Amino acid sequence: MMKGLHLSMAVVGAAVLGVASFVAWADTSPASAPAASPSVSAERVAGLVAQLGDDSRERREQAVRELTRIGLPAVAALRKAAGGGDPEIAAQAATLMNTLADSCLRWKAPLPAGLNQGLAISKDLAIFHGGDKKLHAVSLADGSEKWTFDTGLTPHPGNVPLLETLDDVLVFSPWQNDARRLLAVDLPSGEQLWRHDDRHATALVGADYLLCFGRGEDGEYDRMISRLSPTDGQAVWTLDGTKLIEPTSYPHPIPIPGPDACLLQFTRPTRANEADKTGWSLAVLEVATGKKRWEKQEFGGYPYSYDIAGGRLYCVYDEANNRPGVPERVRVRVFDFADGTEVETKLDIDAKAIHPGFHAVVKVAGETLLYGATKYQIAAYDVASGKEMWRHVMRGTGGQTVRMTNPPWHHATMAVHEGHVLLADPDALVALDLKTGKPLWRYPVAAGIAAGPVVREGVVYFLSGGEDKRQATAPASCHLYALDLDKVRQFGAD
Repeated sequence: MMKGLHLSMAVVGAAVLGVASFVAWADTSPASAPAASPSVSAERVAGLVAQLGDDSRERREQAVRELTRIGLPAVAALRKAAGGGDPEIAAQAATLMNTLADSCLRWKAPLPAGLNQGLAISKDLAIFHGGDKKLHAVSLADGSEKWTFDTGLTPHPGNVPLLETLDDVLVFSPWQNDARRLLAVDLPSGEQLWRHDDRHATALVGADYLLCFGRGEDGEYDRMISRLSPTDGQAVWTLDGTKLIEPTSYPHPIPIPGPDACLLQFTRPTRANEADKTGWSLAVLEVATGKKRWEKQEFGGYPYSYDIAGGRLYCVYDEANNRPGVPERVRVRVFDFADGTEVETKLDIDAKAIHPGFHAVVKVAGETLLYGATKYQIAAYDVASGKEMWRHVMRGTGGQTVRMTNPPWHHATMAVHEGHVLLADPDALVALDLKTGKPLWRYPVAAGIAAGPVVREGVVYFLSGGEDKRQATAPASCHLYALDLDKVRQFGAD
C-alpha cells in the first residue's frame, strides 16, 4: 500500500507503476583482462607492432597474442600505429586497442533501447531512467540488475530527470511540463514509498533535505514551496514563494543545493533593468524553517550558472542579456552564502571567447573556477587572481563539438577527482590536469556519453549513447560503464 499523501492524475497510457522482478542482464560480468605481463622493453613492443604487418599469417597472429598478453604497457605504441601509414598494421592496432580498452572495465551493462537518462550513485547501486520507461537499479559490485520500477514516462530529450538519493530513498522527478510528477522509491527493495502528481512539479535534493515546487493559486508551476519528508512525502512546511520578495516575484529552483539552505532565482523588474521590465533577483531560503536568509535584487541581465564552495556562492551571468545598448559582458559575483555579504573578486571571463548560455556550467574546485558554455569550451580561472589558467575545446576525433550543461538539464557533464577534470567529449571520456589543462588520458566511447561521469572509490561510472545520436545509435552499443581509474590512466596516457 502506498504511504503518505497521494494526489491522483491520469497515468500515461495504460502503464502502471510497480516493481518488476529481477531480470539478469547479459554481459554484466567483469571484462576479461589480458594476463599480467612481466616487464617488457619498448623495443620488444615496437618489434611486435611491426610484426602485425608481416607477410606470414602465423607471425601476425603470434604478434596479436603477445601484445594482448603484454596488455596496457603496449597501448602507447599501438595508438601510434593505429594512426600510422600502414593500413594493415593500423587496422590490427585499432582492433587490439579496443580489446585493451575492455581490460579497463570493472564491468559494463547493456542499456534498454531508446533514450536513457540520468545517473545516481548510492552506496551500492547505480540508478538511471531507461528508454523502456523504467528506473533501473544496478549493483556497483558486478553490474547485475537488482530491480526495475515502471514510471510510465518516456524519457524526454529536452528534460533530463531529477534522480537523487537520500540515505535509502531514491527521489525521481521527470522535469517535464506535460508530466509533472514527484515520487520516492525505497532503494533496497525498489518499492514505491509515495508519489505526488501535478501540483508538486519539480524538486531539489540537498545533503539531507527534499524541497518541492508546485502550483500556486494562479495555476502556474513553481509557486508554492514545500519541504517534504523523504520517507513518507508529507510536508514539513509550505510557503508561497511569490511573497518572498516584494513586489511579487516568481521563484525558480536552482539545482545547486547548499548544506542547510537552498538558492532561489526570481523573475521580477529590478533597478538595474527597469527599462525592459525584466530582470533577476536571488534569495537564499533556510531549509529548517522556510525563512528567507538573504536576498539580492541588483541583477540586470541573466544569472546563468552557480556553484557553492568553501562557504561562498559563485554566480556567473551575462550582464547584457541582449539588452539594446548594453555591451556584452560575462560577470562573476561572489557572496558569502551564510549572510549574503558580497566578496570582492577579480574573476573576469572573456565574453567573446566563451559566451554564456542557459546551459553553462560552473564548478569551483579549491582555488580553481571551471566554466564551460555555449562556445563548446571549458576554461579554468584562478579564484584569487582572476586570471585564466587554461582553456580546452570540447572536440571529438571527428572534429565535432559538444556543449557543457548543468543539472537538471545536464546530459553529460564534468567531475573533478584528485586533481583531474573528467569531461565527456563527443566520443570519449577525457581527463585534464586541473592546474594546467594538460590532457592526461582519453578513453574512447564511440556512442558518446549520455550521463555522468560520476567517480566513486576509484571507479568512474557513466552511460553511453549521447542525445544527439539517440536515433542512430544501436541499442547494443549503449551501456552503463564501470571503469577502473588506475587502469584507464594507463590505457589513455600517451
